[in-house]
Amino acid sequence: MAIGCAERTDSGDVAIVADAASELRLESGESVGSVLVSSAELSTAERLTVWVSGPGELGPIRLADALPEGMEIVGERRIESDTDDSVRITEFTIEPFLPGSFELGAVSADLQRGDESLVAMSDPIPLTVVSVFGTEEQPDLASVKSIVDPGAEPIAWWLVGAVAGGALLVLCAGGYILYRVTRAKEQQPEYRHAHAVALERLRTLEGMALADRGEVERLHVEASLVLRRYIEDRFGLHAPERTTDEFLREAKVSPQLGSEEVIVLEMFLRQCDMVKFAGLRPGRDDSRTLTQTVRNFIERTKSDDALVEIRDGVVVGRASRTEVEFGRSTLEPGGAHA
Repeated sequence: MAIGCAERTDSGDVAIVADAASELRLESGESVGSVLVSSAELSTAERLTVWVSGPGELGPIRLADALPEGMEIVGERRIESDTDDSVRITEFTIEPFLPGSFELGAVSADLQRGDESLVAMSDPIPLTVVSVFGTEEQPDLASVKSIVDPGAEPIAWWLVGAVAGGALLVLCAGGYILYRVTRAKEQQPEYRHAHAVALERLRTLEGMALADRGEVERLHVEASLVLRRYIEDRFGLHAPERTTDEFLREAKVSPQLGSEEVIVLEMFLRQCDMVKFAGLRPGRDDSRTLTQTVRNFIERTKSDDALVEIRDGVVVGRASRTEVEFGRSTLEPGGAHA
């Protein structure tokens, strides 16, 4: 299985190693680009990389609608070519959550040629996601033959029926209780402070000890993602889906962020970009202070009025305190769930 990666050659061109691909075609059949995936078979512990290449005038890539259920976009970036600025390459990082056989659906993008607006679309690409826990081979029950003891006592079928009936009754009662509990959870969402969720994500990242393992680039990528998600949950700025320059332009005109916070954000995100794209390799001590910078920013900007709604352990959106207290749920004294 090929391992997907994008790197620059000595000539400055971008070389992509992919495991499967599909062409972006216009309705006329003309090929204007391609969709490539790093691996057509991966585990739930791995991330999938999707590259979409095309001419420079290619519009925004519509990938989210093509993703099957159980997959989520967690990163997006543009890859620039040093020798050919007429080619546009967009890289997406996909997180798979469920094992099974899927299809990456039709990826589409608009293409403007003069006064004519066209749509380019790819064919589906089959994907297989396997569980990291694997599967155990089950014995062939058809090959097992019963053993009859000629001297055994006759079976008391009435007793067997009574036991089976009792077990069925208990099973039905348990299923009903589980159904009621599940329905109650669906009707009663959980609310937590945005800063509490961000600090929990940060503690998880620190527990991975990426700096001690030498995974400096991954540490910067994950720390940047923690901070970007917090900014979206806390201030409503769509940081995760935007480039650093796009986000900073919005942050500088946002009334919710002061000039000091914007300066800290710019320095932090620029450093992460230098590590990710320019090959900067900070020392181990500098890498360890990275998460402390994120923690300080969260502590300095946290607010008890900034809440997020959580369903099935996943943040699904922001929620105001007024909405929580007078809408679908009531907070306990002391605020949202910690």
